Amino acid sequence: VGGKGAQGGVYIGDREVLLIDAKQDAASMAELLAEVARLTRCPVTRIVNTHADGDHVYGNRFLPPGVTVIAHERCLEEFFVANMRGEPSDWNDPALKAFLPSVTYRDRMTIEVGAKQVELRHFGVGHTTGDTVVFFPEEKVAFIGDQLFVGRVQVIHAYKGGSALGSVAALEKMLATLDARQFVSGHSPVQDRAGVERHIASMKTM
Repeated sequence: VGGKGAQGGVYIGDREVLLIDAKQDAASMAELLAEVARLTRCPVTRIVNTHADGDHVYGNRFLPPGVTVIAHERCLEEFFVANMRGEPSDWNDPALKAFLPSVTYRDRMTIEVGAKQVELRHFGVGHTTGDTVVFFPEEKVAFIGDQLFVGRVQVIHAYKGGSALGSVAALEKMLATLDARQFVSGHSPVQDRAGVERHIASMKTM
């Protein structure tokens, strides 16, 4: 939390660190990486971008050299989508290629962090077309990007193909599929399953 950009995650393994989403500017990424260095000597080796919004991915370009970026295949496509004002994406600059996702998946993917397995799941179109849920089975924690907002209307990026109806369906599928007990989103307090259910109900009412 804190700094410029969305809330993300840090998962410290035996020999490496996995990040979930980047911050939005160089200073905030420096703060994040300094805090990681305070907690562990293990290097950051990979980052999962839950979707392609700037407050989750702009900081990719300030990661240490050699960090692998992972995302859903449609998330990679949405790095290049013009913004809401119709302005071209600066990710079209070939100089930024090293900071784009180089590993993508379609429906689900499992990555290993030491002895732990981390599941990446795509439950359909929602906030964008390329949303990833990062699920830690042992801890029963899911990082869900911007697929849930508390205290405000759910943001749907139609210009990236997002869908309110799809968002409801994706969240319902997530709850039916994963036995997560805590859900960490980009801009709201951590929610339990009942909190996600309340969010779904409020979207249906609207």
